[in-house]
Amino acid sequence: MGENAITPVRKFHTKLFGGIPMTWPKLIIFAVAAALYTAAMLLLTPAESSFHDIGVTFECWILFAIFIMLNCKSPLDSALKTFVFFLISQPLIYLLQVPFYEGGFKIFMYYEYWFKWTLLTFPMALLGWFIGKRKWYSLLILSPAFVFLVFTGFGYLNYRDAISYAFPNHLLSGIFCLAVPVWLTIAIFFDWKKRLAGFGVIAAAAIVCLVLFLTNAKTFNTNLPDTPQLSEGAVIKVEDPSVAEVTFTSSGNNISSSSDEPAIYRDIVSIKILKNEPAVFTVTDGGKTYSYIVESKTAMDGRNELLLERKTDSTIVKEFKISKPSDKGGWSTVSSSSCSVDFKDNDTAVFTFNAYTHGRLNVFDENRDEKYSFSLYYDEDTGKDVFDCSLTDSEDSEG
Repeated sequence: MGENAITPVRKFHTKLFGGIPMTWPKLIIFAVAAALYTAAMLLLTPAESSFHDIGVTFECWILFAIFIMLNCKSPLDSALKTFVFFLISQPLIYLLQVPFYEGGFKIFMYYEYWFKWTLLTFPMALLGWFIGKRKWYSLLILSPAFVFLVFTGFGYLNYRDAISYAFPNHLLSGIFCLAVPVWLTIAIFFDWKKRLAGFGVIAAAAIVCLVLFLTNAKTFNTNLPDTPQLSEGAVIKVEDPSVAEVTFTSSGNNISSSSDEPAIYRDIVSIKILKNEPAVFTVTDGGKTYSYIVESKTAMDGRNELLLERKTDSTIVKEFKISKPSDKGGWSTVSSSSCSVDFKDNDTAVFTFNAYTHGRLNVFDENRDEKYSFSLYYDEDTGKDVFDCSLTDSEDSEG
């Protein structure tokens, strides 16, 4: 059977990408359905799961855009309808979450990021319509999307470590990102020369990803918390060297954490994250030992953030007078995993610390929306733990 043979699979792909007239009613229904599904996933699924990712990253929306573009009548039709699709779906996703978000309409502060990309959909869809011509320039237009999806897929599988940390984490998203470029190559291009070229683009991107992700660990330079006064004899020891490497660093000298030689420079530590899990290390200086916990986390915008905190010698519990929210309300913390908050006796918040850290506590119900900042640190001068908690913002939910 030759490459021009009309098989059932080819008929399906031809229908899916070019055989469904994208009328305005269909587009609006598609946009509303996509928003309903995305909002449901954001509200009902854990943040560290593949089902949650549709509301955070681009991979599904790239596929939606290609589907719309290839079923439009002209480049201008493609640009207008893709733009309107995002103009309807993205704000609707946030609007549907308003009743369930503690800050109400404040959730729209996250929409700015998506609005900027919505504006860019117009020129991108104007050009993207030509993908449907299935020419060599069509593959050229599509190639940046292939590269982006491959990099995103490896990102899910590597720095979020879906395989070895918190399995399955974002494993499905990683597989989805790597599978979509392969499928689109087969679905859009029917001759083997273009398909092989598409596979070549995918393979080249995958090789670059493998080299980058296997050779480039995440490295951060930062000061030790509480800035302890260390002598030249201070030595670093990492509890599990396979998780992270920690060194004293300066302009020209590094002392490895595996070395027994005295450290010369003590103002900044260089931390190389090797696995996406917390690492514990100690700094021994004469008769004093300082323990720290460090981990790398991925922020919502995709940036890697370092959390470095000094461990406490034992669990520390602190209390602060805060009225417990009603059954219709609740509370949440914005801090590291080293602190948890609970309530007792309806008027006392209980903070449990495993490290010296800081964060925010949000307490809300039908009558109030209060925000507290809290911190626990070790005072070197007094040798005591210092806890602080204060109200930073308060709103009357009824007013």
